[in-house]
Amino acid sequence: MRLGLPSAEFFSTNVDALSTQPYYLRGVNNYEFYGRWTVVENVPGSMSAAEREVLTVLWNRGPAGVKDVHGWLLESGQGWSRSTVITLLQRLERKGFVRSDRSQHAFVFHPVMTREQVMHSRMLELADELSGGDPLPLMAAFTQQHSFTAEEVRQFRELIDRLDQNRKKRRAP
Repeated sequence: MRLGLPSAEFFSTNVDALSTQPYYLRGVNNYEFYGRWTVVENVPGSMSAAEREVLTVLWNRGPAGVKDVHGWLLESGQGWSRSTVITLLQRLERKGFVRSDRSQHAFVFHPVMTREQVMHSRMLELADELSGGDPLPLMAAFTQQHSFTAEEVRQFRELIDRLDQNRKKRRAP
């Protein structure tokens, strides 16, 4: 469900008045709000599969120039031209996923968001799309339909224990 959203000025001047109302809202001036009117993160726009492939190279290999990114993509079997790679990096920069360091002769592109931040953003989009913004049904459907190893189940338990401990710490005076 998409709502007609108030202006950014409304949010900046009325946060205290609204803080008693829990909700999930996405897309106000490219920010995500979650819980009680708390800014979670600045969320870039959507990413194409090609852009994601280029960003994955930067995550796996680290900051790099166009020549290196293009070479690594060629090694992996991706036959894009250099100009295509430049276009994809420019799109990623314009959308806020990467930034370029222009202090050297060749631009060096750095990921701005971690893989985990992008996954979180995508999961919120899916939750919004498929379950009215509630992430629990989405997670439940995934866990019920996927076969996990004993090690993965152990890691889930550790994660849940950490989440529970953090929640208790926040409650403590």
